[in-house]
Amino acid sequence: MSSEFNRLKRLFAGLSIADKFSVVSFAEYLHHRASSFETEVRPKSINVIVRPVEERVPAALKRLRLTYPMLEASDLLAEASDLLSQHLMLGRLASDVIDEMEVLFHRHYEVYCEMAAPE
Repeated sequence: MSSEFNRLKRLFAGLSIADKFSVVSFAEYLHHRASSFETEVRPKSINVIVRPVEERVPAALKRLRLTYPMLEASDLLAEASDLLSQHLMLGRLASDVIDEMEVLFHRHYEVYCEMAAPE
């Protein structure tokens, strides 16, 4: 057994019943908080949705939102809108725009994972 555990046992043995109850309650609280924290910081995985062969840009945007539900839409709005406008207003090929949208979403997912990872 570790020296910390032995010390804890020795200290615990000298406590009153009420104080032992408090120590156990506090330990349970810490355990619960730690397990809750672990689940909160673990990045959510993506929902892989296969890209259809003939996909339109708005449909691709919907698919990517479903693929990466953990990402904040507001964080992606400006760049995704710009890409959609390039397709609609400038006639850029849908496949090229969708390729860039996939890169955009994946880049934001990588940032999300970095921020969620424990230090």
